[in-house]
Amino acid sequence: MESRRLTRADMDAVWGRVARPAGSEEMSGLRPVDDLNVTVYAAVDGSGNRHLLIEDRTGRATESAFEGTTGLGVAVRELSVSGRPASAFIDLECRRQQQRGMFSAFATDLVTCLQGAGASPEQVVARVLKRWKAFWRAGHRQLTREEAIGLFGELWFFLYWLDAGGDGDLQCWTGSEGSRHDFQWPAASVEVKTAVKSSGDWPEHTISSLEQLADPVQGNLYLFSLLVAEDPIARNSIDSLVSELTSRFESTGGEAEELTAALASRGVRPGASDEQTSTYRIRAERLYEVTGGFPRLTRETLGDAMVDGIVDASYRLATASCASWLVASSPSDELANWLRSTLEMWGRR
Repeated sequence: MESRRLTRADMDAVWGRVARPAGSEEMSGLRPVDDLNVTVYAAVDGSGNRHLLIEDRTGRATESAFEGTTGLGVAVRELSVSGRPASAFIDLECRRQQQRGMFSAFATDLVTCLQGAGASPEQVVARVLKRWKAFWRAGHRQLTREEAIGLFGELWFFLYWLDAGGDGDLQCWTGSEGSRHDFQWPAASVEVKTAVKSSGDWPEHTISSLEQLADPVQGNLYLFSLLVAEDPIARNSIDSLVSELTSRFESTGGEAEELTAALASRGVRPGASDEQTSTYRIRAERLYEVTGGFPRLTRETLGDAMVDGIVDASYRLATASCASWLVASSPSDELANWLRSTLEMWGRR
């Protein structure tokens, strides 16, 4: 029988059961799971700091093979855990109380990778540390609610409409780089807008500048409108989408480390924010082609109407007025399939 997937709550529960040792140099710990071919402890030291200990059975692990960062200590040393005989461990330590949530998420990811690993424990630790490096280095800024809702929509489109995960796919996600549109490749540019609304079928979106729906240099322009509702029993959250995207990029040998850097640049910190764990029910997905008389304001559409001294403007777009430009309402629709095919061809160039 397949074992139940380990969660961050599981890891926190294990640490919660570990008694803090009396001596400052002592270490107490419990095993978070039993189905590993290597001994792992969720441990606590005499100062109350949390550790994840991975036994080094080969004796070949060296500290130079691993890269610690601010807030995360990495050492290879002999340790006695809860009075057991001393053994060599790779010792990963959370040095900052305010980063405990992220350390729990990191430890959960690492233990999960060890569960399914064909590589040595040292190789798995080094790989996961490398992938998480950008999160640990990114500081303490957390997503605002508005930022989180926008990012949720981008991740949803990337994951389910573009079927992200292949080599080169990450290059089209330009929203994290401050580009004009959230997704760009030669055949198409896509601007993503997300609205949280529990009633009504047609959201309104804020278009934040005259550039946001301006024509791209090449290819067609589309607006993806996502309508969601907050739902405590739904499963869709930023954390769940990040987990799925990461798994896809790792399974295809894609750009998992680059994905982490892009997410970190947007303020994502696994386990660090309630906004990332907020869950949403998907109410409507609509893709519009921004062409012809689509209702938009740009410098080109305004022309001579631009007033001297006004350098930019934002406005509200009512999607109820955009039905004539609707080209897809599901990732399985023909236009969505075309988008994926053009992206795949571009990625193979």
